Amino acid sequence: MKQRVILGTVLLLLIVCGQRANAQKYNLQQCIDTALAKNIGVKQYGLLSETAEVNLKQARANLLPDLNANLNHGINQGRSIDPFTNNFVNQSINYASYGLSSGVVLFSGLTLQNAVKGNAYAYDASRMEWQQQKDNLTLNVILAYLQVLNNEDMVASAAKQKELSAKQLERLNILDQQGAIPPAQVSDVKGQLMNDELNILNLKNQLETSKLTLAQLMNVPYSQTITLERINTEDFLTAYARSSNEIYQTALL
Repeated sequence: MKQRVILGTVLLLLIVCGQRANAQKYNLQQCIDTALAKNIGVKQYGLLSETAEVNLKQARANLLPDLNANLNHGINQGRSIDPFTNNFVNQSINYASYGLSSGVVLFSGLTLQNAVKGNAYAYDASRMEWQQQKDNLTLNVILAYLQVLNNEDMVASAAKQKELSAKQLERLNILDQQGAIPPAQVSDVKGQLMNDELNILNLKNQLETSKLTLAQLMNVPYSQTITLERINTEDFLTAYARSSNEIYQTALL
């Protein structure tokens, strides 16, 4: 019996340790970097930009002269025609020919030049679209990160409200036993406590949903053990040398 208890305790400890080991803690910058590195949409736009760059390089290369070289070598055995005298001979004849050619398009109605310009515009557009995709993803990650933190605060606030309702119910039960209050007051607080518990359940579901949204943006497996570092608002305030009023006045110029 003792062995079973010890074995069960060991297994429980291993499970708890495993969950802690798998727990991942991210700060905001890590979430953004992970999303930019793993998001499928960003990768697709990156590939499109690379393809546009290859097309531009190829269009520029088409303006350069081409150079072709060839080598032809052969051996005739037995009775054959001598390619040099055009007579029949009965011997081995080795022959070879070499060639080298080069060409350049002098004028093609500016087709090649326009192709370079078109591919250059396409490459610039692809880079801007890629950057826009990364900017949009960064913004969405920030919003999702803040939503998780906000939901955590709401769960904590709801838990405190439930604790207050539980203490109030405990106090009213004592007063009710003494006949100092109407029983209806106790029923009202019991209903409030049940509402608090339901509210906590709903808020926890919203919290996990926001974590799932963030995990999808980062393209990482969803886990309830994911935790986020709190954001220190003072760090953002000290990051700017000018006040909000100065920034506003500058924007009006």
